[in-house]
Amino acid sequence: MEALKKTYFVLQNAFFNHPNGFFHFPFRQIGSEQDKVLWIAKLRWVAIALFIFFGAIGFLWGAISRFDVSSYIGVVSLLIIFNL
Repeated sequence: MEALKKTYFVLQNAFFNHPNGFFHFPFRQIGSEQDKVLWIAKLRWVAIALFIFFGAIGFLWGAISRFDVSSYIGVVSLLIIFNL
């Protein structure tokens, strides 16, 4: 149980609370407008990764037909290009 608490603490601090963490939002940092824009870009990358993951699962389970895959790949490609 102690190891689980320690792991949770490390993950919480690494991703959310640490100033260099992936999901840390720079609330009150001076001159942080660029940091806020970069934070939004990170969230878009997470969304794109989720689109790819759930698109693959949807294709495997039959929710996305083989005729719709090209459209899906095109939309995800546009999102990737927009995020670069």
